[in-house]
Amino acid sequence: MKFFSTVGIVGAFGLSMLTVGHGLAVSRAETRSMAAVNDVQPFAGKWTAMHDGIRIVELALRVEKASLTGAIRICTFTINTESTGKIGQVTNDKLSADLPLRNLIVSGKSVAFDWKDPDGDENHWKLELMGNDAGQLIWLGLPSGLKAEPIPVSRNSN
Repeated sequence: MKFFSTVGIVGAFGLSMLTVGHGLAVSRAETRSMAAVNDVQPFAGKWTAMHDGIRIVELALRVEKASLTGAIRICTFTINTESTGKIGQVTNDKLSADLPLRNLIVSGKSVAFDWKDPDGDENHWKLELMGNDAGQLIWLGLPSGLKAEPIPVSRNSN
């Protein structure tokens, strides 16, 4: 009996160590998950760009399973990519259907993403935070010699 009691005590001690170890692993995973949510949370919301009183871009970002996901809606407008990089005129003020975002990568105060426009062109943009509810959209990967100024956006409170 004495041998059985010792094994029982050692077994119980070993089991409690496994439980504590498992608790630490869960706690670390939860900590990593919370850190990931904290990294992406500043981007969550509906971001809107206006030009001459017309809504030209709506970027909707949300957090799902500690990752950022979302969609973009855009109307048709021109950008003078050969000289000024400024937005010209809105040629159709109707926003597109939701276009899914892909390859979202958060880095500090910016999130880069890809999306395909209604014409089928691949676009690579970045949302750069300028404050809690202010940012700018930057067009990435333009061909050499072309330019586009950042597009100011603001986060809607609703």
